Amino acid sequence: MAAIGKYKERVQIYSRTLTKDALGQQVASYSLLYTLWARYIPGGGGESFEAKEKTARSYAEFQVRYQGITLNEAQRLVWTQNGVEFDFNITSIDQNGFREYYSIKCLAKDN
Repeated sequence: MAAIGKYKERVQIYSRTLTKDALGQQVASYSLLYTLWARYIPGGGGESFEAKEKTARSYAEFQVRYQGITLNEAQRLVWTQNGVEFDFNITSIDQNGFREYYSIKCLAKDN
């Protein structure tokens, strides 16, 4: 069983909804689903050029206790550290142990 003391970070999980604006274009909006205690595991990062622009990437893993909640890759994870908000795209979710914890792998992309 994962020790509760390891979960020291607050994360928020948002669901994505597509709506249409006045011009008929699809626009994504997000609504808060869950606020959870998590363990942050840095995953490194790097920079590359995409479409002639420099793009920075940061990978991370967040572990949250199993609580019978529904998580999927269409959702977004937001983590605040020292007053700075980091938005992550969820790339994969694994359930570890028998109803012990979820391992949420994420990617933050900034250009």
